[in-house]
Amino acid sequence: MIKTLVTGSTGFIGRHIVQALCNEGYKVRCLVRENSKIARLEDLDVELTFGDLLDQGSLEKALDGVSLIFHVAGEVYSNDPNDHDKINVQGTENLFKVCINKPIEKLIFFSSIAATGPMLDNKTLLNEQTPPKPINAYGISKYKAEMKAQQFYNNHKVPIVIVRLPVVYGPGVSEYSRVFLFLNMIRKGLYRVIGNGKNIISLCHIDNLIHGVLLAVNQKKSIGKIYLIADERPYTINELVQAIAKEENVVLSSIHIPVAVAHILAFIMLLLNQFLVFNPILNKNLIKEATSNWGCNILRAQKELNYQPPIDLQQGLKTTVNWYMENY
Repeated sequence: MIKTLVTGSTGFIGRHIVQALCNEGYKVRCLVRENSKIARLEDLDVELTFGDLLDQGSLEKALDGVSLIFHVAGEVYSNDPNDHDKINVQGTENLFKVCINKPIEKLIFFSSIAATGPMLDNKTLLNEQTPPKPINAYGISKYKAEMKAQQFYNNHKVPIVIVRLPVVYGPGVSEYSRVFLFLNMIRKGLYRVIGNGKNIISLCHIDNLIHGVLLAVNQKKSIGKIYLIADERPYTINELVQAIAKEENVVLSSIHIPVAVAHILAFIMLLLNQFLVFNPILNKNLIKEATSNWGCNILRAQKELNYQPPIDLQQGLKTTVNWYMENY
């Protein structure tokens, strides 16, 4: 029985990865920190090992007997760029170092299209060869981590596969994610599209992600490559927002916020934040991200992995919205 290690196992993606591996008959070990919330793992037949990506000694222990690794852990939501570098770059490099000269058959590294950055128009899709131009601290850290992955593969033959993901959604999605923000604000009738809403975004339903990742595990020629895993096609922001509103049975306002007005609002919030302690919902980086084009081309995964995403947007949103409505 193949023993696998999953980092980030208590997060949204990690929990689903662990469940899928258990269903497939893998022997699963989860790397968790001492303060991690492990309740959702306790019902699964998994082994817990306490450690930290910043502690190479704990990683040595966690890798004992392991031949397959799913490196899901990462810092996404911190406002401090140092946190991104510490976890996403340094922590990832520590894991790669410990893998040198270990009998690892494959290490699946979960990256993000944020490492590439957006495209200039809605006619061109991101692919694995798109020159990286990340636009935020998270994306920069993921790009740096991808460069580390390439170095360890080229110089030390660590068998790494990079999986780049767009926004991932499904039941159990994080309360800090963009999808949850959409679900919450649309349900309350508060959401307004910034700009004309014709910019595109790719999503990946968690079941599509699991399907693609398991294909990458089983494909021997995937080592040393990058794969974009996403839903079958991108969606315009208008299409996505309307689809969520339909599932939530909400009549959405047709009023959009012009980009220039959004920047003015962001500036006002920045000024207010000097005197009032609150988390501004708008800033220039968020406006840039919300109005950019994040569509993905999944042709390589389709050709080389035989990846055919089983869940479409309507199916995916139905399960996600049902979960949201039952829990919030």
